[in-house]
Amino acid sequence: MLRVWIRHLCAVGGVCAAIAISACSSGETSEADPTGGYVFLSQTRKIPARAEWTREVMARKGGTIRFRVTSQAPFGIIVLTSQAFQAVKSGNRAAFKPSDVLLVADSPTTTYEGEVTLPAGSSWFIIENRSDTEVEFHLQCTAP
Repeated sequence: MLRVWIRHLCAVGGVCAAIAISACSSGETSEADPTGGYVFLSQTRKIPARAEWTREVMARKGGTIRFRVTSQAPFGIIVLTSQAFQAVKSGNRAAFKPSDVLLVADSPTTTYEGEVTLPAGSSWFIIENRSDTEVEFHLQCTAP
């Protein structure tokens, strides 16, 4: 639902996929990543059919993070700044800026890996289950 609204606003407002990356910390985990980074978030959640999972990620300072989403079905991902997320939640179209959309990605397969630049503070991952059944998703974020 949020995804459709965001896509519409981006189409009206112009380019919306400004990739920006930042190091952040949510305090969930502190595992070592095989690629040499630090896993700071590793969470699994079951998402009902055609529903969305919103997950806040906090960044102490701006920078690039790597992330991976795995599931058993196709899905979509949007990463928003806190300002964009609040504008979407409240339905305030005037407060929505396409530049606050950090990433829009579609995964026709069951795994998506990418990088995104987060500003300091709060950002939001929105993961959309595109299947007709409940699916378990795993989100993992790694700081360099």
